[in-house]
Amino acid sequence: MLELLTISLYGLALLAGAISPVWAMSLVAAMYPLEQALQASVPYFITHVSMVNITVGVVALVAFLNLLRNADNLRGFVTPMLVACVILHLWSILSIAWTPSRQAALDFVRTGIPYFGLFVFVAPMFIRDASTLGSFVRSFLNLGTAVVGLVIVNPNFTFYSGRMGFVLEGNVRSNPLAIGELGGTLIIVATLLREGPVQWLVNLARVFAFLIGSLLALQSGSRGQLLFSVFIALVFIPISKRIQNIFGFIGALITAVIVVPAVVLLAQKFVYSDVLGRWDAADLSGGFSVRLANWVNVIHVWARTPAAWTFGLGLNAFSTVTTEGSSEGYPHNIFVETLTECGLPMLVLMLWMLWSTAKDCRWLLRRYSEEPAERVSVAILSALAFYFFLIANKQANLWGQGVMFMYFCVIARVRRRTEIADSMALAVDPHDFIDTVPDEMKHHDSDASLKLPSGSDRGGN
Repeated sequence: MLELLTISLYGLALLAGAISPVWAMSLVAAMYPLEQALQASVPYFITHVSMVNITVGVVALVAFLNLLRNADNLRGFVTPMLVACVILHLWSILSIAWTPSRQAALDFVRTGIPYFGLFVFVAPMFIRDASTLGSFVRSFLNLGTAVVGLVIVNPNFTFYSGRMGFVLEGNVRSNPLAIGELGGTLIIVATLLREGPVQWLVNLARVFAFLIGSLLALQSGSRGQLLFSVFIALVFIPISKRIQNIFGFIGALITAVIVVPAVVLLAQKFVYSDVLGRWDAADLSGGFSVRLANWVNVIHVWARTPAAWTFGLGLNAFSTVTTEGSSEGYPHNIFVETLTECGLPMLVLMLWMLWSTAKDCRWLLRRYSEEPAERVSVAILSALAFYFFLIANKQANLWGQGVMFMYFCVIARVRRRTEIADSMALAVDPHDFIDTVPDEMKHHDSDASLKLPSGSDRGGN
């Protein structure tokens, strides 16, 4: 029964993605946890591990090509953010020429290029403007909640060392971080989303998504995902909606602050003790100490190599030049990785990307400050971008941060297209102005002429 339900959801989502760009975007955003839900329910997807990603990619490409039939969709496609993403990743490819970890670096690039194309080139095309963004947020809330539900009720997901997952083969287990990210994303979306065509239905979906997202994030053992999502949600509550009642706002903050300990307290009756053990102070500090040692050691190697200050040590050099590299694989911090493996110029580029994204978010929030629905949608997009930025500084490597770069590019595209639309709306032709003049003014005096503002005069002196 669960297998049939999972396959049916998957088929409907693919069909919706092929028809609707916002559903295609939702498929891309939820691709990794959807892959795990299918693998846990249908054995075929374990023996064909890339099938889900391939089918999502094909559907996204179909939706992308459909959008290309209208030339207007190409406006705002190439942005400085897109160019910066390409430069950063191209430089990391070039650095393979001098990296001491050539084979591992080649594997990262070989497997990462298709996802880079999907996240950076294809997916951002699906979001045209702030109104389209709102449709995406609601569709993602529905799809993400369904996927989380399938994961939680699936008996094949079990706990090992305090983390939820299922056995792929032998001792290889699925990645709990992907489903933890989905849980955290649902917490953010459910907290901030307050507008919809049927408000009571949206509110019901929000409550359910928040509860089920919190449970999944906790069960996955992804401490950073849960903490980051609650922190981001708190920061963006006053940003997403104008504060009209200070006492209500304070109450909302207090409620949000106590969510995490309340969830942990209630979870003691529903999850295994080793899951909660990951939240012990000693375990938390131990995890941070390991990360800190990674960063300090690779920066020390980089600092002793003057040529690396400009060119970097090379992609995935961390795995070879440090003692921790053989077990950790990569520094688990995109800033440290960019600095040490790609060089100082690329770190400056990364900092510019973060600054530019923050600037674009601020511009969009000011632009839609008096439009509640659009303001909420922009706030959610901004929150997701910075949520995945925080995640990028605790896990994965440069080629595994596609979702973060996707949201960066979407923000840049929405701003650019909004600027173009606003400019076109302000470019009023004088003939259009004449057509709006009342008839009695047009025929007031046969010798009279309509005086346009001097800046609108198309003639000579």
